[in-house]
Amino acid sequence: MPGLTVAGAHTPYPLLVVPLVAAGFGMSFTMPAATTAVTEGVPTEQAGPSAGVITPPARWAV
Repeated sequence: MPGLTVAGAHTPYPLLVVPLVAAGFGMSFTMPAATTAVTEGVPTEQAGPSAGVITPPARWAV
């Protein structure tokens, strides 16, 4: 299954359901681990800014 790589402007919505669910499922497992790795890898005083750096890419990926 080629997934979203062959989706175009006229691709029917039912054909997009499986790839989008798979992408969402994968992101739900990877982004919490990435956020934890980033925030635990910096001093406590910089945890807020480090979380701010990792959060926008997580939002854009969805």
